[in-house]
Amino acid sequence: MIHPLAESWGEVLESSAADALSSLDADEVIARFRRRAALLFRGFTVSNTSFSQFTDRFSAGTLPALHAGLNRERVPGEDHTMTVDLGANLVGYHLEMGYSPARPDLLWFHCLSPATQGGETILCDGVGMLEKMEASLAAIFRARRIKYTFRGAGEALWSLFVGESVDREEALRRLRHVPGLRAAASGAGALDLEYVTSAIQRTRYAAVDAFVNSIIIFGPDVVSFEDGEPIGRDLRLEIAQLASDCSVDVRWRAGDVLLVDNSRLMHGRLPFKEGVRRIHVRMSAAAF
Repeated sequence: MIHPLAESWGEVLESSAADALSSLDADEVIARFRRRAALLFRGFTVSNTSFSQFTDRFSAGTLPALHAGLNRERVPGEDHTMTVDLGANLVGYHLEMGYSPARPDLLWFHCLSPATQGGETILCDGVGMLEKMEASLAAIFRARRIKYTFRGAGEALWSLFVGESVDREEALRRLRHVPGLRAAASGAGALDLEYVTSAIQRTRYAAVDAFVNSIIIFGPDVVSFEDGEPIGRDLRLEIAQLASDCSVDVRWRAGDVLLVDNSRLMHGRLPFKEGVRRIHVRMSAAAF
């Protein structure tokens, strides 16, 4: 059974017979994903191993679990699988690793245990958001790029700019000529990192513009306009409201697998108070 997740994007593919994920036709999955940007696989039989194998069918490469030192846990026996952010607090809309040139194309989520109440993953369509945006606001972000700044970044963070765990000298060597990126040694074995990019970017599959970035989750000390001018509170509030207007909530069930186009959709998490929420994630470069 197939039904839409949102009006113009996203689909739920549901099995009534607990079929294995491996039974799905890869070409059909790719075709549906290209059109809809998010696929929720529900009712299928899935384990940690079959989840990994399924993602590998569609990936040219998968990022190591580099976030594991940043409020996440590495999944035992899975070098490329980790938990989503731990805790029960609200996580605002963001583009996964939007601050990094090594950001993944695809996000894969596997729900082992949903919260009893709350804890939905929220997905926001950057294409729809840009279409609804006032022309004057869109013009600001078309004319002015944004800058992510991290002072005194340690290995856990600089590795996210490289795409694998490396020492500081190797990180500096690899990042030296990356477009839009400035990396400089900082005292006590750290790096100062600046990455300039656009808040509006071309989607990988639909080849249209989308408002996709991490402005909402970072303060003015991390994300600003390229010249260092802060992105004002009123602008941030307008962006947050637009994101909310263009979003849907994924109400998790145990066993759900969600595939997200990280060039079109921003995501986040609603807070929860009850239950143990356990969701694994893998991040990969697309093979299609």
